[in-house]
Order: sequence, then C-alpha cells, then structure tokens
Amino acid sequence: HTYQDRVNTLLNVKRAGLMTCSGGIIGMGETDEDIVDMLYAVRALEIDSVPINFLYPITGTPMASYRFLTPMKCLKVLCLARFLNPKSDLRAAGGRELNLRSVQALALYPANSIFVEGYLTTPGQQAQEAHRMIEDLGFEIEPQDGNHMRPNPSPREEANRSSCSSSGAVNMQRIADARPLGEGSVG
Repeated sequence: HTYQDRVNTLLNVKRAGLMTCSGGIIGMGETDEDIVDMLYAVRALEIDSVPINFLYPITGTPMASYRFLTPMKCLKVLCLARFLNPKSDLRAAGGRELNLRSVQALALYPANSIFVEGYLTTPGQQAQEAHRMIEDLGFEIEPQDGNHMRPNPSPREEANRSSCSSSGAVNMQRIADARPLGEGSVG
C-alpha cells in the first residue's frame, strides 16, 4: 500500500464515524525531520489515538543492530507528539521499556496511556508493574470502560472504546488514560 492509500483509509474511517488510530515506530533510522513530518501529518489528519512505538531490535532481524534511541530522545518525541497533537490520545507503546529504561515513568506526563503485556514480538511490561509505576507518580488508573473520565460518552466514543487497544490478533492490554490526581485534574 502507498502512503496515500493509508491516508485514504484513515479519511474513510473518519467519514464512517469511527475513531482513527495511527502513529509510528521511532528508531528505524529516520531523521528528526522525518519524526516532525510524521507528527505534523498526524495533526493534519486529526488522528484520535496516536501510538508511539520505539524500535525494539531483535536478533536475527534486519534491524537487529539499530540502536539509535536514547531515553531523552524518546521523551522528546513523546513531548513533541503531545505538543503538536494536544487533543489526541497519545499512547506510549511498544519498546518503551527498553528505550526509556529508568525514565519510562516520565512518559506518563505527555502520554495518556501505555501498552502492557504481550506485544507482537516482545513480552512487554507486566500490568502489575505498570500499575505500581503509575500510582507511584500520583496518577490514577482509569477503568477500562472509560467511565471515570467520560461519564456520558458520545455515541462515537461508545462505539469505539477499544480503539487502538486489544484485538484478537495482537494480545495487548492497555492501561486506560492515566491522569494526575489533585489540583487541575479532570474527573
């Protein structure tokens, strides 16, 4: 498929009243300009859910030797994604544990949620560890049904609760939108 085919699919999904989910994988040899272009494209398409994955090089694959990312670069990408797409649900997704290392908890400030357990090719962080990390930062975990943040979801939200989360083919679990507790919190 061409890039335009993918854009057309996203536009058709929006026209059908469904929520869109589109992001990228960082760390595959792209330039900083490529990352900025991708995030501006996501902005122009008004994507609802934006997963940001970080390459997890696996032995025996063509990108096994790719080690372009630092924890700070990953955080900067997430912050730029949030800045350029303030209304989108930003997801810190695959590879965050490896690439963000000891600062991965900081990803919860720009991101609305994280993926845990059972990525396509790697096991991912265990849900219990992720819960502890979220709570240690003073965030609370929104129930999977989304009732905490959206007591009266729109029909579109109701029809698309699982946007960019679990599917039969990819056994991913998502910690629903984590939001800071206290002053200024939404709830």
